[in-house]
Amino acid sequence: MNIRNFILIFLSLCFICSCNNGNEVRKETKQVSVHSSKKPKTIHVYFFEGFNETLGKNTIEQLKQVFDSVVFEGNLPYPDSAYYAPRNRYKADKLVKHLRKLQGNSSELVIGFSPRDIADKVHGYDDYGVMGWTRISIHSSAVSTHRLKDKSRQQKDFLKLVLHELGHADGLPHCKHSDSCYMKDANKKNHFPGLNGFCSHCESHLKKKNWNL
Repeated sequence: MNIRNFILIFLSLCFICSCNNGNEVRKETKQVSVHSSKKPKTIHVYFFEGFNETLGKNTIEQLKQVFDSVVFEGNLPYPDSAYYAPRNRYKADKLVKHLRKLQGNSSELVIGFSPRDIADKVHGYDDYGVMGWTRISIHSSAVSTHRLKDKSRQQKDFLKLVLHELGHADGLPHCKHSDSCYMKDANKKNHFPGLNGFCSHCESHLKKKNWNL
């Protein structure tokens, strides 16, 4: 082989190696950008006055398995504006508005845990007792243990209630795909003992919202 041919072969090999290395760098860069696009999901939790701290702290620990960050923001007195004296309970929508004003950032989810009865304008009533209530447009919820009468199931059912309302806060309607989905409509009853998780339809929606399911 003469020197001229040797030089041509050497330059060709260098060019091929350079192209391959360039492709590898581009692939690696693309992988990094896809991974970094996931936004952490943060939940801000408040306890309204008198809430069971053990129940609340246990629920927060369970929520940490689903969300990247769960922040306990502290204990709160009930706002006077939310109290409904004729029924000795609190207006859920006003509690939710109060929570959002405290938290400020409307892009993150906020929820308040209450031991007192809460109510809303539903089912044709101006003041109907509910277990939870959510304003989807501002990603805020309030939940109450008042109607979870079975104390032996309270921890399990309360977690299901919290996940149900946070599902609403992140855009899910009541589920029409499964009778055992967490997003099943209560329809004036407590169905939580028979619910065993999010159905595939609801789970797909929440995974897109960066829930760790």
